[in-house]
Amino acid sequence: LAADQVAGLLAPLLAQLPPSAITAQVALDGDLLLVRTAVSLSDFTGQSAIGAVLGKALVGEDTLFLAGPLEPVRPGLAQFRVQELRLKGIDVPTRLIPGLVGSLRGAAQRPGAERPDAGAVDSGSGAGALAADALPVPLPTSVSDVRVVNGTLTLYRASTSTARSP
Repeated sequence: LAADQVAGLLAPLLAQLPPSAITAQVALDGDLLLVRTAVSLSDFTGQSAIGAVLGKALVGEDTLFLAGPLEPVRPGLAQFRVQELRLKGIDVPTRLIPGLVGSLRGAAQRPGAERPDAGAVDSGSGAGALAADALPVPLPTSVSDVRVVNGTLTLYRASTSTARSP
């Protein structure tokens, strides 16, 4: 895909970033998707694990960096597994990432928030559910798989037997 096509495909993912993230940069590196944006650090205070740990240190604006693979969940849905998260130059411990990612997913599902196709997202358990450290990436229903390999994003078409009807 060309850069503008990748940006269009990932727009629902970027809509899940905190409200202060007005612009975001996306890159593909090896087998990972990288996302970097400037955010208001106050977006992470309060009830989140990050807010509880860092408290008042989260003031002003700084860079949020996310990195991880894109993985298929089912036809029409992929997930961005956040394996690395850096906020204000601090590497967030791996065990805190699911809580922070859950906060981002919850914020994206609030009334009035732009969000991915809520009917396509299941954050419970089971074969069609998102991982705790993942953000949903809605795809066209004709896409059954998405992979980042060697810095290239590839979409795989669903066969007619695996594509779900609209």
